Amino acid sequence: MTIPHGDAQAHRIVGHAVTAADKRLGNRLQAAFCIGSLAHGGFTAGVSDIDVALIVSDVSAVTAADIEAIDQDTRLLEVEDSAGQRLSFFWDSWSNLADNREGGRFPAVDRADFLDSGFLYRGEDLRSRCTRPSSTDMARDSGRFLLTKFGTDEYIRTLRTPDSLIAQGRRATTKAVLFPVRMVYTIGASKVDGNDPAAGWFARHYDAHAELVSAATQWRNDEDGFRENLGDLMRTGLIALYKLAAERIEETLTAPCDRELQRDIRRFRVALDEASSDD
Repeated sequence: MTIPHGDAQAHRIVGHAVTAADKRLGNRLQAAFCIGSLAHGGFTAGVSDIDVALIVSDVSAVTAADIEAIDQDTRLLEVEDSAGQRLSFFWDSWSNLADNREGGRFPAVDRADFLDSGFLYRGEDLRSRCTRPSSTDMARDSGRFLLTKFGTDEYIRTLRTPDSLIAQGRRATTKAVLFPVRMVYTIGASKVDGNDPAAGWFARHYDAHAELVSAATQWRNDEDGFRENLGDLMRTGLIALYKLAAERIEETLTAPCDRELQRDIRRFRVALDEASSDD
């Protein structure tokens, strides 16, 4: 097998996960892919997630439990830099993907990435029959993810005190900066790509944040690339990045069914404003 991107160690983790899925799921497993930066490029050892997509015939609680067990088993692997701990599984059926529905665990942004860049490990590739999520679909799921992962009072306090993020290291810090950058890029460009293309596009469109994004990207790509002024840049610009992401998402959501999500995103923006005013 020709490895598309990333390093051999990460692909060994994928191979182990796919083999474990084959044994546990049997004929329910119809195809397995790697997605994310291992497939579309930009994988960084020690930082990037390792994303696996499983296409199954049975979208049920039993299959969900089996995939959770595969996930836990794979995470127990003794691998340098804890690569197994960065493994994520996405899964659904070909029929749901064809109808642009999420029945298992496969948010719209990840489905778009799968359709655009997924690398087949096992099974038959039927992506040509699938429906690509729209920009609105991706904005909707991005909004939910934004609120779930970053919308807590605890995390907003963390955004106000970036030294605590920096103390957690390169992965936590650069993810905190580049998550909202990639959200804005995905919505604006209607594309899922690596951090470098997203950061480059973002800097061209939002030059006020270019220095912060550049500093985070440099450290992400090079463990010795830490800039001494990164903390200052985060203190003055990190909350603004999240406000921008929330604004772009909210602007994209215009359907009546999105009113509740819009309201929650507005509340998140108010909380960010209040955090900024407390400084």
